[in-house]
Amino acid sequence: MAADPNKREIFIKSVLQFLKAHQFDGLDLDWEYPAQRGGASADRVNFITLLKELQKSFAPYGYELITAVAASEYSAKISFNIPEMSKYVDYINVMTYDFVTGYDAVLGFNAPLKGQGANNVEASIKYWLNQGAPASKLVLGLAMYGHSFQLANPAQVTAGSPSIGPGKSGPYTIQPGMLGYNEICETTTNWHYEWDDRHGVPYKYKNDQWIGYDDERSIALKIDLLKSLNLAGAMLWSIEMDDFRGICGMKYPLLSPINSKLGKDINQLPSNPIQTSTVSPSLRDCPSDGLYANPKDCSRFYQCLKGVRFDFTCPPGLLYDAKNALCNWPQTVKCNVV
Repeated sequence: MAADPNKREIFIKSVLQFLKAHQFDGLDLDWEYPAQRGGASADRVNFITLLKELQKSFAPYGYELITAVAASEYSAKISFNIPEMSKYVDYINVMTYDFVTGYDAVLGFNAPLKGQGANNVEASIKYWLNQGAPASKLVLGLAMYGHSFQLANPAQVTAGSPSIGPGKSGPYTIQPGMLGYNEICETTTNWHYEWDDRHGVPYKYKNDQWIGYDDERSIALKIDLLKSLNLAGAMLWSIEMDDFRGICGMKYPLLSPINSKLGKDINQLPSNPIQTSTVSPSLRDCPSDGLYANPKDCSRFYQCLKGVRFDFTCPPGLLYDAKNALCNWPQTVKCNVV
């Protein structure tokens, strides 16, 4: 698409229509990654062309243009002309995580603040700054999850020790080698906890399972780095993996230090929220405030709030999980609709 002027035009028109229809503020363009993973080497230039045309089309409407980028120097050199792309975007979301995964041969950290060679948050952000990205446009990526491993030797649990593959999957992400922070709170309460000062992050282990992740302490250290470098802000991947039930002791323990250190009021509600369609509920539909499954469609649910029913539809491919009050993979949801 990016290499063809006609296809770019079609794409940009469709984006404008979508933003207008849903009253969005703008677009976050997440191309992973130009000139990599089978892409043409010319895509490094095509990416700039696409950004330039998007920015020009957005200007009359005041839409923001954001792009998500690989953090590491190795990957960024291949994909991005940093000074040039910085001209056309409002913000650059640096995905400072996934420096290692459970499929690597040795234990490592998903998003270490420092250490682990150049595969860390501080080195990556400073690379982008040194290459010409304005601090006022750089946004620090924070991970609400960790990567897990199966230990080759349960007696060897420090970073760099051998692994024989990804760790066990969790109940919600359902992905070997990955656990959301909410899953870590639920499933690792009796694991051994260690803080790795050399990398500025914690890890946990039990038997042959090991996970490196972020907690309140490591997130706070990253916000300190953000502030010291005068970055634009922070972005999260992704918010639903925080401990929203408070199993670890408080609700949203990772989001809370971010808001606190950035001076945000976490009790403030957004103004003029966009509402979905509403229907007049019967007492049976809305016995009290809360979320309820749609009895006629497993992909739909509704919220009752002060006597008003708001209907919602899960994203394509997901069904509403009433037990956990979220949209989830079909294999985890019991659907009784005929």
